[in-house]
Order: sequence, then C-alpha cells, then structure tokens
Amino acid sequence: DPDVADTDQDWAGDGYERILDFDPLNVSNTPPFFLEIDSRAPLTRTTNVLVSFPGLVGGNALIGETTDFVDGVLFDLTTNIAYGLQSELNGSRTIYARLYRNTVEQSPLISGSIIFDNIAPTIGNLSPANGSTTNSRWIKITGSVTDAVSTVRAFVNGEWSDGVSRGQFQYDRYMLDAGTNRIEITAEDMAGNIATEYLAVVQDTAGDTNAPTLALDQPSHYIITRTLTNWLSQTTFGSNDTLYLKGTTDDETADVRFMVTAEGGTN
Repeated sequence: DPDVADTDQDWAGDGYERILDFDPLNVSNTPPFFLEIDSRAPLTRTTNVLVSFPGLVGGNALIGETTDFVDGVLFDLTTNIAYGLQSELNGSRTIYARLYRNTVEQSPLISGSIIFDNIAPTIGNLSPANGSTTNSRWIKITGSVTDAVSTVRAFVNGEWSDGVSRGQFQYDRYMLDAGTNRIEITAEDMAGNIATEYLAVVQDTAGDTNAPTLALDQPSHYIITRTLTNWLSQTTFGSNDTLYLKGTTDDETADVRFMVTAEGGTN
C-alpha cells in the first residue's frame, strides 16, 4: 500500500522494498539493514557526522559506539541525524543503532563504519637538504610522505608530484632561479589533513666556469683511399622531412639546443 510506510512491520518501507525487489507484505522477506555515515564518505576529520537509515521506518533511533549502548543517545528518526563521535581516536570507527517504535518494539542491530582521521601526514627525508647550494639549472626533489590511516598525495609549489610510491614521492625537474629558491612541499591525506614543509635551495653558478661537453652521435660520410678511411663532418639525410639528432653531454641539467643550417636558409 503506497499510503502505508511499512505494511509488514519489518522496519523497511514498502517503496524501498519494492525498489530492491523484496515483498513489502512478507515480514520474512526483508532487505538488509544498514546505516550511512556522511552519505557513505570513507573518511572524516571531524567528530560531527550525519547518520541516516535509507529506506528504514521507525519512530526513534538509539545510536552509540558499543553494542550494549551504554553510551547510546536516543534521537527522533529523521533523514539525517547529527551525531558526535565520542572520541578523537584515529582509525576505523563503528557506529551501532537500533530503531524503536511505540517506545518498546526494537529493530535488529544496525551498524556502519567510517575512518576518523584528524592527524596530518608526515613529511621527511627531503632531498636536496634545506639550505643546499647548486650550480644546476634544475633539481630533482624527493622525500617521504606518510600517514597512519590513509594514502597521501604530494605537491611541490602547488603542482602534483611526479608520483608517490610506498610512501616516497619525487618531483623530477624543478627549475631554479638565480639566488635563493623557496620551495613549498605539501602532503595531503584522503581526509583533507595537510602538512607543509619548506626547502631553501640556492642556485649559484659563479664557480661553474667549465662548459658541459657535447658529442653528436650521428653517422658521417667517409672516403676510403687505399687502406685509409677519411671521415667527413657531414651526413646526408635524404628526402626525409624529419631530422633525428642524438648525442651525449656530461651535464644532465644542461640546456641543449640544435640549429640546422642548410644552403639557402636556416631551419
């Protein structure tokens, strides 16, 4: 009967049972009972949560954190019930409930869980060290980001790191400016708790007076005269539109640029 909330008095509303393909006229044919915490959010960092009982019908709800409800609080059954967790213990937290009608009849035990996490992640083992000096154009930043409860993501000056694996993060190429560079390292866990550390790295190129070495790895023409091979400093690439160049340098942070000069113009 659409005008009766729970015809068979099994605590599940008639419409809810029909949606889940259960019989609203059969008290022994009842869907599973569960409660939602913060609309099924996996984590929370506040003790104030919202508890709801989708599809269930009753007059009151007794809610607590032990099955004997020695700490239980009685509420009117509404769509969302504001409940306060009774401690700030980090980790998985289980909430228990029973529904009541006519102040006497009570439902089976209902439960739901959520992870409580209000502790920020830990940042450590940063490299390079704070206050270090380099003559490189860019640096690789690494470190550890850990959290006791959830996974962590890492940012460098607000940009995503290049990956976090087994608690270690890296940012492959951070471009430096001359002088002191203040770098912000941020770690955020899945509950939204944030930790921040700062690195100061000085770029000083005054002592770097040697240019990097550069060698092209390209095949060259050669002329064989009797037993003597003479290598020429040129290569023919034919009619290909794309020119592939490769080589080596002893400075991985060097800015390597190519210019190809041809007769009649520069490409």
